[in-house]
Amino acid sequence: MTFRRSIQALVLVVLGTAAGCTVKNSSADGGASSCAADTTVMCSQGSGWSCDPTNSASPADSNPLVCSKPTVSMSSGDKIEYCCVASTGVSSTCSQDSTVSCTQGATGFTCTSSDTPDQNDTSLACSTGTKNGANTQYCCLPYAQSSGTCTQDNTVMCPTASSYGFSCAGTDTPAQANSSLTCSSGTASNGKTLFCCQ
Repeated sequence: MTFRRSIQALVLVVLGTAAGCTVKNSSADGGASSCAADTTVMCSQGSGWSCDPTNSASPADSNPLVCSKPTVSMSSGDKIEYCCVASTGVSSTCSQDSTVSCTQGATGFTCTSSDTPDQNDTSLACSTGTKNGANTQYCCLPYAQSSGTCTQDNTVMCPTASSYGFSCAGTDTPAQANSSLTCSSGTASNGKTLFCCQ
């Protein structure tokens, strides 16, 4: 009888997953295949979140957040961790858009005007926009603009639209404020060093 129930449960999980349903499991995180705030995740900025590794959910999927790229938990290995900042300062003409294809765990936004998601929200760094009809699409990561001497700089010409331009003074690098960034070696220009990061 136990074997039959196991097979029935497996069939329900497979059917539920195929239909896009949230599937319960029996892990120590309470069984929900989802994301939750997690104070054990160490973040240099923002707040920690963890997600069940059995699905592709991100905390930004159902919360007004912009999150770092995912990392596997160093302590337990059974969860995916993110550092996230609230995206509540984003212009009212821009909204999160899960159909925007972003790399490195960035959050997609679509703007219906010339506004950018990060123009009023200094906790974000956004890529240069890509036109999509009358709208412009952006990929954004959490970034503390006030940290060090680096600022996100849309005038930096990067090779791909999914890259983020930064200008820094001295020996500072954008990755010092957000370790999830992977940056170019930097190019000197007018007393600053310019970086393209992903």
